Amino acid sequence: MKKTLFCFAFAVSVLFVSCKKDDPNLEPVKDIDGNEYAVVKIGDQYWMTQNLITTKYNDGTAIATGLNDSAWAAASAGAYALYEGVASNNTVYGKLYNWQAASSAKLAPTGWHVPTRTEWTQLVEFLGGSGVAGGKLKSTSSLWNAPNTGADN
Repeated sequence: MKKTLFCFAFAVSVLFVSCKKDDPNLEPVKDIDGNEYAVVKIGDQYWMTQNLITTKYNDGTAIATGLNDSAWAAASAGAYALYEGVASNNTVYGKLYNWQAASSAKLAPTGWHVPTRTEWTQLVEFLGGSGVAGGKLKSTSSLWNAPNTGADN
């Protein structure tokens, strides 16, 4: 349970809108596995609209998976897991990557990167500050429980 909670919090805070792109092209982005991600412009930044689901780094190297809780906690190399260990959650939530994978500079599709603290701050400020930014980034879908305050996609 600790692994899932830690990883989910990490995945949401780091990969919720995934990565910033420097090219203003809004064409979908493909990862090394061929998965496509839509792109949205928010302020002067470009963000993927869903969490990553890749099983490989952008150089083609496989990312480890299937670690039990103790192996996950002791991992010194990148790894991923599925939320609650349920395969169907991959489509809904994306994969949960540990810090080693997220900080490898090889997780995001080529030309993209995991956002820096400065980029997150810029996004939050553009959306009106910490009191409203979360709502503006949330989906209006049934994934969020009522009252889903501020959700506007």
